[in-house]
Amino acid sequence: MKTKNFQPWLLMAGFLAIFFWAVKNLLGPGFFQNHDGAFHLIRLWQFDKAVRAGIFPVRWLADLNMNNGSPVLNFFYPLPYYLAELVHLLGFSLGSSLKLVVILSLGLSWWAMFFWLKERFNSLAAFLGAVFYLYAPYRFLTAYVSFNLGEAVAFVFPPLVLWSWAKLDKTNKPKYFGLSALLLGLLVLSHNIFAVIFLPIIFIWLLVISKKRFLALLSFILALGLSAYFWLPALGEKKYVNLGHQPAAPYQVHFPTMKQLLYSPWGYGYSLAGPDDGMSFQIGLAHLMVLMLVLAGLIFKWKKDREIWIIVGIFILSFFLMLEQSVFVWQKLVFLAQLQYPWRLLSASVLIVSFLAGWLINKTNSRTLFIILLALVLVANRNHLRPVDQIRHPDAFYLENQALAYGSTDISLETLPVGVLKPTGFPDHKIELSGKGIVVNQLLDRQHYLAELHLEEKQKVTIHTFYFPGWQVFIDDQSVKPDQSTTGLIEFELFSGDYHLGVVFKNTLLRNMANGISLFSLLVLASIILKQV
Repeated sequence: MKTKNFQPWLLMAGFLAIFFWAVKNLLGPGFFQNHDGAFHLIRLWQFDKAVRAGIFPVRWLADLNMNNGSPVLNFFYPLPYYLAELVHLLGFSLGSSLKLVVILSLGLSWWAMFFWLKERFNSLAAFLGAVFYLYAPYRFLTAYVSFNLGEAVAFVFPPLVLWSWAKLDKTNKPKYFGLSALLLGLLVLSHNIFAVIFLPIIFIWLLVISKKRFLALLSFILALGLSAYFWLPALGEKKYVNLGHQPAAPYQVHFPTMKQLLYSPWGYGYSLAGPDDGMSFQIGLAHLMVLMLVLAGLIFKWKKDREIWIIVGIFILSFFLMLEQSVFVWQKLVFLAQLQYPWRLLSASVLIVSFLAGWLINKTNSRTLFIILLALVLVANRNHLRPVDQIRHPDAFYLENQALAYGSTDISLETLPVGVLKPTGFPDHKIELSGKGIVVNQLLDRQHYLAELHLEEKQKVTIHTFYFPGWQVFIDDQSVKPDQSTTGLIEFELFSGDYHLGVVFKNTLLRNMANGISLFSLLVLASIILKQV
């Protein structure tokens, strides 16, 4: 039975039904139990306080680590929090804002994949490929089990980049080149680890399908420039925190087995050393079926399709890198350690196999195969579309938990200063004197402290804020270089007398340079895109 383009209303109805089924358990008030969601909620709460104080870009979250602060957003993907903050400012709760970002990301990723594939294939093929992109076990792992906010958002951008490039190849309009670079930059800001996975895949793909190879390289350069305000300080300043000296998760103990990749029972636990993990790392039964059909077709019928051979080769490479047998590659290519969990390469299989599903339907022109694969992908994922339980909690449930709300929000303490222990209690005072004296007229906000000091003897003054580059101390409007105490706090010494104290968090030279690069890149992209509108 052959395919033909469906009416737009029928495609829309199909999308709405399939999409609603995928996200219905995310709807409704309250937040649910998952791996990372509570940490995202706390970060968003702190992010909101910073935004309302007029701080941009947000790098420092003042109340974390028992009011000693944390530079967590100097190192972790910022875009999802800006998106969630926009939703929160509309009046939604913190938990609902996070869920809405995930819901919108799932929906937008479906449409992004559909429109990209529609540039290449017929409507039915594009529809199926988009469904495969949404209904992949790893996508539901991200939404319902780990609740990795950055990964959820990052899935939107690879198909959008490839769509914009397809439009550029068809129309030669420069605005699509600018749009491609912009979307690549947003991918980096969505999830830095996912960018390490997807940027090479997208670049290779563009080299294969497009003759505009110089423009492809230029778009990547502009994308890195656009996102430089984030990644440049993150790389340059990670030596000041644990992240620069030890991995958040050692990849050596998180390789899934071949059996787990082909099929592993769905679960809501964690990734553990050995084969007894509490979560599933399966590629997906329907996705494996597509792979087998494509491989059979390439071997027996479509041997000369160079693009598909290369894409399948990328899948095989990513599959191999998830297995422990590839550890020698990880040891040679040290940047791979940044992925932390080898099974994160499942994200690559989601993109690749979804494309292959659309290609297969377009190539065979079979509506029967479309129906079989659509039914299989929906049925195979029917038990993956819900959290571990139906219990929901309001924001207060998380904010009233002091250990959580004022904790580190990073399990491995990645953003604590090097050699500093996690604080276990709140300081009695923000500004502490080691000798006799008085602190008066204290004025404290998110990144700025003012006080008058009356000191009766020479002594150390401790600010109960973790030292991190950018914190500056001013005594009577004169800059003073602070020390870092043995507990990681800002500390300096003063003689007896009266002083006007100011402590402020400012940009470093590196951050100012990075901000300038991003602003320049944004202006270049805006001029390219808007000039053609």
